[in-house]
Amino acid sequence: RPDEALHELRLARATTGCGLCAHAPLARALDALAEPDSARAAYERFVETPEGRRDVHDQWELAHALRRLGELYEDRDPAKAAHYYARLVALW
Repeated sequence: RPDEALHELRLARATTGCGLCAHAPLARALDALAEPDSARAAYERFVETPEGRRDVHDQWELAHALRRLGELYEDRDPAKAAHYYARLVALW
């Protein structure tokens, strides 16, 4: 139920004090609701946020976020898509 999750994730983002924690799940919910522009913005906030527990969140979310950003940018901005795909490949 992505619509319910969306409300809870936005609330969590506003109240937890963890700027990183809710971005990736929020992006996934927005993606599931077919809101690609909002999902793209949330994925970008996740991959570009320098603080937080990157060591914890990246192992579960970073590869997916980079792949999805590449997909979301393919038609809109191929250079940006290539940038995110390159970051994905660099993980390995």
